[in-house]
Amino acid sequence: MKSLLRLAELFVPLGGIVWLLSAILNYFVIRELPPPQPELPDLLVEFAGKCASDNVAFVGELLQAGVSGESINGEGETAMASAARAGCGDTVLLLLEHGASVNTRSRGPTAMIVNIVLEPSCGGCMPYAPPCPVREAEDYGAAPLLFAVMEGRAQVVDIMLRAGADIRATNRAGATPLMLAALRGDTDIARRLIQAGADVNAETSRHQTALTCAKRRQRTDTVQLLLAAGATR
Repeated sequence: MKSLLRLAELFVPLGGIVWLLSAILNYFVIRELPPPQPELPDLLVEFAGKCASDNVAFVGELLQAGVSGESINGEGETAMASAARAGCGDTVLLLLEHGASVNTRSRGPTAMIVNIVLEPSCGGCMPYAPPCPVREAEDYGAAPLLFAVMEGRAQVVDIMLRAGADIRATNRAGATPLMLAALRGDTDIARRLIQAGADVNAETSRHQTALTCAKRRQRTDTVQLLLAAGATR
């Protein structure tokens, strides 16, 4: 290395020296640097959404090593939301054991998917239609229970309800977990939410309810369940 630099000083003009030093640095130093590694919170959020037993074990190792159960990745998604969305019940339990909350709101692209539900400009009770407030929907955030209901993760819904999840949590449009279940026609989860005390007559700011949306989507079984539970609008 020293001999190369000496030759450069003697025979190469100043501009050539700069180029030569850059080439040497690139060859001997930069190429030997390891690729950048993901931050541990990002890893936790990523693997929290992978339900295979070895992935759950890895999440446990990260938590044991001191990574916070409340970890948030670079996009704003929490580990709890990641696990809820994927239906990883064992991971949800692990996160709870290590101090994670079932009510910390998650932001970013995944929150947008929850937050445009019942948004008037996205179609209201009907299937999504543009334009949708993407940026605002990402920033507003969404509670983990909304993710679990949206994806039909009944086991995770049960775990979260037992852990104190806010059954009144709403998305940006004011939709409750029960409204999301009614939209999907998920009578099983709707029943669990009602048994846990969900308000069957809760309304969004545009006066949409679980019953009105279940009717518009022709979710007959869910409509009957809501009526039996005292829904009047």
